[in-house]
Amino acid sequence: MSYLGNIENFDAAATTPCDERILKKIIPFFTDQFTNVDSSNGKSRKLRSLINQSAEKIAGTSSLQCLPEEVVFTSGGTEANNTIILGFPYNEKTIAVSATEHQSILKPAAKIPGNVIIPVLENGQIDIVALEDSLKTEQIRLVSVHAVNNETGAIQPISAIYKLCKQYGAFLHTDASQYWGKEKNLLDADYVTISGHKVHAPKGIGSLIIKSGSPEISPLLLGGGHQKGRRAGTLPTPLVVGMGMSTDYFKESYGFCEKIKNIRDNMIDDLKMYGNVVMNTDSSCQALFFNFSLTDIPASDVIAHMEKQHGIIISRGSACMEGKESHVIAGMKGKTTENACNSIRISWSKFNKTCNFTSLPHMIENSIVEMKKESFI
Repeated sequence: MSYLGNIENFDAAATTPCDERILKKIIPFFTDQFTNVDSSNGKSRKLRSLINQSAEKIAGTSSLQCLPEEVVFTSGGTEANNTIILGFPYNEKTIAVSATEHQSILKPAAKIPGNVIIPVLENGQIDIVALEDSLKTEQIRLVSVHAVNNETGAIQPISAIYKLCKQYGAFLHTDASQYWGKEKNLLDADYVTISGHKVHAPKGIGSLIIKSGSPEISPLLLGGGHQKGRRAGTLPTPLVVGMGMSTDYFKESYGFCEKIKNIRDNMIDDLKMYGNVVMNTDSSCQALFFNFSLTDIPASDVIAHMEKQHGIIISRGSACMEGKESHVIAGMKGKTTENACNSIRISWSKFNKTCNFTSLPHMIENSIVEMKKESFI
């Protein structure tokens, strides 16, 4: 599968290409099978059954194992995150989030009175002791911690966090946009955010999982009574079907993650030997992520050189924050402002050419050397 000619995109954490197998099958839903699934005609009822099938497929994935009726379709991860945080019934209590959450968590959480920010450790995982202290002393009713960080790939101890929440009477939301479809383990959480375009489904579709027995939320979007009143708006049949179809190929991604982990870990070891590199990812992180900071040359120069000389696209971090200091790196214990301003994220998917992985450290080192030479000219 080729989308960029001779350019290879190693920025899959930002987005993935839509799988051509999915794309081909959903095209008819843009053209002749365009009926609104909420209409009362026979064709609409048939399309509604496909929507239900997609919900069943998503609910049945190993990391969710929930009921189809617990799947609420949204326009993506950002809407799902905003929906749970702004619509949750706090009952005069508040929310706690980790310092390294995506901005679609941090910004709505900032609107909740008394919100608590929990620090993270050197490895990017939440400080469990600090979380428990806050649960003991603060009036916290909702905790939101991502399952996998979108910049470093740090995997959070969701099961341990969930147990703490239950112990202190709080509910747990996890943004699993970078976890779902890549990790198999079941997520213990009351609410889960997932996103289609991170797993080779089309852009513009995601879901908020609302587990049975969890407090009902106030909808972010008001209008018709779609999705049992949880989210108004006509469902985009092609996107919903495409998201459901993406689960048919999760085994490929699981296998790729297992295959690539040793290669990623070797890359970490290789670049550790280079004096001006600070690692922000370690071997405990999700296998599709590799993040590091430079200490003596601009990361943006190396990124530009990698694309121009090697045909490799990498990024400074989250696409939403391009050009700004990484709050994720800044929020990790022991990291400096320089580390946060000069980080590089490399992330990949099953459609990247494996042959390019082993040569990546050499390409990066070459780019660093060339940039240092230019700085003295």
